[in-house]
Amino acid sequence: MNFSLYKTRYKKYLFLSLLSLSLVIGFSRCVPIEDLLDPSIGEFTLQEQYNVTETIFLDVVLFDNFGIDTVQIDIKPIGFNSSFDTTIILSNDSIKARSLNLQQFAVTNIPSTAILGSYELTLTVIDVSGRRAITNISKRFVVEGDVSEPDFNFPDVILPEINGTSQTPACQLQALIVIGKAIDNVGLKEIRAQLLNERGDSTYFTLRREFSPIREDSVDLAALFGNDLRIPSTVPNGNIILRLIAIDETGNERVIDYTLLVDCDRILPVINSITTTPTLNTSNSTVEVIEGQELFITDGLITDINGLVRSISVYFNGSNTPFKTWSVNNESVKMDTLLDMPLLIPIPSNAANQDTYTFKIEATDLANNKATKEFIIDIIPNQPPNLLELRFALASNFNDVIEFSSNPNAPVSISPDTPYRLINRITDDLLLESYEVNWGIQDQTPITTQGRDNLNTLAVFFSSEQEDFTFSTEENSRIGTRYTLSIYARDILGLESQITYYFIVQ
Repeated sequence: MNFSLYKTRYKKYLFLSLLSLSLVIGFSRCVPIEDLLDPSIGEFTLQEQYNVTETIFLDVVLFDNFGIDTVQIDIKPIGFNSSFDTTIILSNDSIKARSLNLQQFAVTNIPSTAILGSYELTLTVIDVSGRRAITNISKRFVVEGDVSEPDFNFPDVILPEINGTSQTPACQLQALIVIGKAIDNVGLKEIRAQLLNERGDSTYFTLRREFSPIREDSVDLAALFGNDLRIPSTVPNGNIILRLIAIDETGNERVIDYTLLVDCDRILPVINSITTTPTLNTSNSTVEVIEGQELFITDGLITDINGLVRSISVYFNGSNTPFKTWSVNNESVKMDTLLDMPLLIPIPSNAANQDTYTFKIEATDLANNKATKEFIIDIIPNQPPNLLELRFALASNFNDVIEFSSNPNAPVSISPDTPYRLINRITDDLLLESYEVNWGIQDQTPITTQGRDNLNTLAVFFSSEQEDFTFSTEENSRIGTRYTLSIYARDILGLESQITYYFIVQ
C-alpha cells in the first residue's frame, strides 16, 4: 500500500472541506436575509348596507412572505357619534400564518343601539418583522333599520336638599331631579315623565317633551326636565311611582319606574263648599249684600288628606285677629256642625252702596300648614218694595186678567156688581215689613181694606188662603162711577212703595 500517496490526498480533501466551510460562514455574515415586501391585502367588497343586529363578514385574503403578525379592523361612524365605533385586533397568537382569509372570522355584530347612517371600515395588516401595509384599505357602508326600543343610560332620581336639609323620604312640593340619558339609534320622538300613585292607576301629572321634527339620538334627562318635576301638594304620604317613558321615531317605547316614599306633611287643608245667606257666587267668590242686610256663613267643608284639621278661623276685612275660631282635630269638618246658628259676619250697620269688605276662612292642620280662602262682600243699594208684579182678574176666572191703569185720566173699565180678585205678588230685595191694600170709590173712605205688619218675608203672594183680597163695586153702582185700588208696602229698613190704580164702571 502506498501510504504516502493516501496521506497526500487526505490532506488535499481536508483543505478543500475547510475552505468550503469558511466560504459559507463568510458569505452568511456579509449578506444578511432582508424582508423587502409589505403585507398584501386582496380585493374585497362590503354590502352597501346592513341592518342593525346583522354580522359583518370579510371575504379577503391577506399574505406576507415572513408571516402575518397583526390584523387591525377599525369601524367608525362618519360625522356623528354612535355606540357602533369599534377596533378589532387579531394577533399573531391566533394567526401564525403567511396567508390568511378573514372569511373565517366574524368581524362584528352591529349593535341594536347603533345610530343609523354611514360608516367606514379600515383594514390594516402588520407582518412579523413589524412592517405595516403601506396602503390601508377602507370601505364604506350604511347601517339601517330599527329593531330596538329606546334605552336609558345610568338613570336615577335625586332628592335635592331643601334649605340645606336632606329630604329623604320625599316631601310634597319637592323637586325630583332625574339624571342619566335617554338614547335611541333612529332618534327619540318624545320623553314623558309621569307621577302615579302606588297602584299605578291614578296619575298626578304628566310632563311631555317632544323632539320632532328635530331628531335627538341622545337626551340629557337632567337638562330636559330641570326642576319641573315636583311632587304636588295633593299627594298623600305613602309610595308613589315616577315613570319615565321614551318613544322613538318608529313608535318603540321603553318604560322604567322608580318607587319613591313620601313621608312628610306639606299638604294644605282644603276649604270647599262654603255657603252663605245671601248666596255666595262661587265662580268669583263674591257675595252681594244689600245695604242694611246681614250676611251669614251657613256651611262649608274643611278637609285634610294628610292629617288632621287642627283649627278653623274666620277673619273680617283684613284683620289679623279672627272674630271666630274653632278648635277641631278631625280630618274632615262640616262647618254647620260647628254652628248652633249661622255665623254672622260683622258688616258695619252703616255700610253703604258701593262699599266693599272681605272675609277670610283659614284652616290649619297639625303640621301648621295653613290654607286660606278669601271672599269679597259688595254692598249694593236697597230697593223699595216692588208692586209692579200685581194683577187683578175676575174672581171666577183667574185667567181673565184685567190690566191696571195708574193714569187717573185713563181708568180701566169694570162691570158693576162683579167681584174681582188681586193676584200675583209684592216682592222686596231685602225683607218686606208690611203692606196695605185699599179699595173704594175715588176720594171717599175705602170700602175694603186689607194689610199685614211684621212680615219679614221676601214676598207676599195673593190669591192664596192667607192673602186673599177680593173686591167689587157697590150694589147699584151707577155707570161712570170711579173707583181706586191703592197698594202700599214698606221694607224692614223703612223704604216705601205706593201706587194707585183707577177704574170706571161701564
